Amino acid sequence: MKKPALSLWLGGVLLGLIHVSAQAESWTLAQTLTAAQRYSAGLSASHNEARALESMANSARELPDPKLKFGIENLPVQGSNDRRFTREGMTMQRVGVMQRYVSSEKRERKALTLEAQAQSVTAQSTALQAALQRDAAQAWLDLALSEKALTTARRIVAETTRQQAAQTVSVSTGSAMPDSVPELQMTLSAMRDEVTLAERDVQLARAQLVQLTGESVTAIAGALPPYQRLPADEKTLQQGVALHPEVIAAAREADTAKSRSAQSAIAAIPDVEVEVYYAHRAEGYDDMAGVMFTVDLPLFQSRRQDKDHAADVSLSMQANDRLAQTAREHTA
Repeated sequence: MKKPALSLWLGGVLLGLIHVSAQAESWTLAQTLTAAQRYSAGLSASHNEARALESMANSARELPDPKLKFGIENLPVQGSNDRRFTREGMTMQRVGVMQRYVSSEKRERKALTLEAQAQSVTAQSTALQAALQRDAAQAWLDLALSEKALTTARRIVAETTRQQAAQTVSVSTGSAMPDSVPELQMTLSAMRDEVTLAERDVQLARAQLVQLTGESVTAIAGALPPYQRLPADEKTLQQGVALHPEVIAAAREADTAKSRSAQSAIAAIPDVEVEVYYAHRAEGYDDMAGVMFTVDLPLFQSRRQDKDHAADVSLSMQANDRLAQTAREHTA
């Protein structure tokens, strides 16, 4: 019993050492961005939503499932034939199949609306990914600069501390003014405050990286990106505004609103239900069959379908205005 217990203990210690060494590993900017994307639940949710909408678009082009209808008709409930199935000639055991036919144009426009929604969700996912990369890169850069500032502040404090003894000797020999020692102490105290502030900045940057990546990033590795200047000239950046993820997401929202407007424009096209049935009657009476049609009657289109279409048109105009506003904000 001692050997298995010892093996388990050694295994636990080894696993802990591996975990600690993994936590202490320095992270490059590329590793941080990859971890942030993998950890984000919002990106995963967007991808799943887009796949769901694409599947719904494929099924929207199909006709609804047929319906089976069966039952008893004209069963007497009074008189001498009360609850008798074979005494009354009008009593029938009926079975039939009903199919609802939706206009192919209505089905196609519904599918196009769902596809536009899927593209909108994908564009929003791209914008979310860009924002996530921006925040992760900013946190990584904050940690790098904070660590550099902390190292510099600690070195200055160490050098100043070493000079304190020499300054005291200089005062005792008369080569320095007596008030130079208190001034040096005040300077050293201010430098130690700078060390405290730098340590706080490092902890804040590490906490931000934990929130974004789910990992404990204790140090950074690799060269810093050229953050002191823009990646391109101002004219090139303005020309690329239309390719910004947030502008593309706003454009996809406008496309979705336009598709909804086109779908509601033909909402008044009636759907048709066709039912084919067979009715069996009692012995001595002839069986029956029939075909029944049910058609929608949009008699009050101006009060219903037209109102819905007007609302969708207004929402489409609103989406276009938001697209223009988003483009102007990024251009500015």
